[in-house]
Amino acid sequence: MRSKVIWYLLQKELLDALRDRRTLLTMLITPILFPVLIFGFSTLTVGHIEETIARTATLAVDGEENGMPLMENLSANDTFELVPLPDDINGSLRTGAVQVVVIIPEGFNQSINNRTPTEIVVLYDASRAQSLNAATDFRTFLQDYEDTVVDVRLEDENLTRELIEPFSIGFDNRASEEKEEGLLLSLILPLAVVSWVVFGGMNIAIDITAGEKERRTLESILVSPATRMELVMGKFLATFSITMLNMVIMIVSIILPVAAAPDMIGEGTRLNLDAVGFGVLIGVLLLLAVMSNALQLAVCIFAKSVREAQYYVSPFTIFTIIPVMFFPIVTVVGEELPAGVYWAPIMNVIFLFQEQLLGTQNWYHVGIVVFSTALYSVICLILASEMFKREGVLFRD
Repeated sequence: MRSKVIWYLLQKELLDALRDRRTLLTMLITPILFPVLIFGFSTLTVGHIEETIARTATLAVDGEENGMPLMENLSANDTFELVPLPDDINGSLRTGAVQVVVIIPEGFNQSINNRTPTEIVVLYDASRAQSLNAATDFRTFLQDYEDTVVDVRLEDENLTRELIEPFSIGFDNRASEEKEEGLLLSLILPLAVVSWVVFGGMNIAIDITAGEKERRTLESILVSPATRMELVMGKFLATFSITMLNMVIMIVSIILPVAAAPDMIGEGTRLNLDAVGFGVLIGVLLLLAVMSNALQLAVCIFAKSVREAQYYVSPFTIFTIIPVMFFPIVTVVGEELPAGVYWAPIMNVIFLFQEQLLGTQNWYHVGIVVFSTALYSVICLILASEMFKREGVLFRD
């Protein structure tokens, strides 16, 4: 291959791409807006959740006269706002007019005084977050009141609480600070960065393959002195260059605001990446860009038109979103991912990205991802070159 010919082809493809205002808009504006939208929606969501939790819950009581000491404590509690009992209890719970309805049975005070079992019924709507939170808060309130009743009974019998609580439970969180602070970012950043590495050069890949077929300009390049391999490398490097520029803009637009305001999404949200972790991610992302760009060229050159090429590359979206949906489930369950997952293209980079943000440096996983992604990249480059050598593909009707 002649480097000078490849360089001329690269310049030609880049100039054609940069002349298109739509390409410039996609390349420069979208990578900046994408993180803004993600962080903006995340900030609004976290703020809404915090506001919902801090909001005073409305609570109605059926049978107030049956539990006056309890009602006195409830009235002094700032967590709840007592409202009149609605006529339609179920309807009020469904609409959110009231979050919790408490039913105090007749003879409740007598049962407490006589030390006989009794029951308080709490009605709530588990499909509404505020109602569920209010029910949880009221359970805590009842447990505190229950402790007060038990303390009075123990004091009457000259007994201590140690009699019914033979031991205490101490919880010690051993998760590292880096892992806790990186959890929220690990659910956001991999999707943003990996998606843009995969999709950043897709438009130009479609334009310089299926687009040239549609415009009938591919033939003029094929009759030039450039070999098919030089043609593939020129088009590949053009696509790769645009992808790298998109990736740099995306990373800068993400890292700068996170570094300047680490708590903008939520308290304790920080980017904890050392030089080694950052280098690992950059290297893997470069390999992913090579793989995705080469595969996109191979797929798009097979298409007869731009619309057909867009249909062919749509499955890339599925491979990018599935692991992002899958990872929160794994995090909640606490299960380790099997090693086979790190052989899956695109998914392996996302999971490795999330590991790095959580402060987990597993060199076995790093080795698998680097080797597999490099292998897939070589295969995709070979596939792209083979597709450009086939006349039936280039001139498919």
